[in-house]
Amino acid sequence: MKILIYRYQYLTDCVKGLLLIDGTWLCHTLELPETYNNTQNVPLKTCIPPGLYSTQRKFSDHVHAQVLELLSVFNRDEIEIHMGNYPADTEGCILVGNAWGGTSMIGDSEAAFKLLMNKVSQAWANDETVYVQIKELPEASDV
Repeated sequence: MKILIYRYQYLTDCVKGLLLIDGTWLCHTLELPETYNNTQNVPLKTCIPPGLYSTQRKFSDHVHAQVLELLSVFNRDEIEIHMGNYPADTEGCILVGNAWGGTSMIGDSEAAFKLLMNKVSQAWANDETVYVQIKELPEASDV
C-alpha cells in the first residue's frame, strides 16, 4: 500500500496537504510549518522532509492509540500519523482530518484517523508493506 501526501499550502504556523491511498483521496493533512528560524527539519518545530518512508504499526503513548509510524526519517524519530486538530497537537507528526475548520485547524480528525487505520490494518492483515511518500503538489492552484 502506498500512502501519498501532497503538501499544497505552506503557512507560517502549518502546512496543509492531501492524503491519498493507492491514488484515491482519503483525507486532509496538517503538519508543523516547513521552517523554524529559517531552518528546515527541526525536531519538534517543523514538518519532516519530503521523501519515501517505510512504516510500522506502533502503539502511541502520545495519542493512546495504534498509529502508523514513519521510519528512517533523517534526524527525527517517533514520527506518526495520528489524530489532532491544531499545530499544537503535534510535535512533528502528521495530523489527519476530513474538513478545514479554519486557517490552521483540521476538523473531523477522529473519523479520518479511524478510516485511515482501517485501511492500513487491512493492508497489514494481507502482509502488505505500507509506504508513505510526501511530495509537494505540482500545481497548488489546481487544488
